[in-house]
Amino acid sequence: MSINDEMLDKIPGNEIAYMSIDAVADDEGGNGAMNYPEEFLNSYNSATLPKHKLLLKVGAPIILLRNLDPINGLCNGTRLIVTKLE
Repeated sequence: MSINDEMLDKIPGNEIAYMSIDAVADDEGGNGAMNYPEEFLNSYNSATLPKHKLLLKVGAPIILLRNLDPINGLCNGTRLIVTKLE
């Protein structure tokens, strides 16, 4: 069990799963998508890409991994708490 799973177990409420998109852009820069098996896309793990399935609960602490809005303080490493899931 990972530390993320242990943290979610300690927070009351239902967890919601968010899945990644199962398609990749064409290598040629075209508008079409290349055909990769969905199982490959879901199992692919890279240090630069998030996992396929993200589990969250209201009240869960999260850390931003990208600079979303530096002017308003949403920078890499900012700690936040989930207040709403849609």
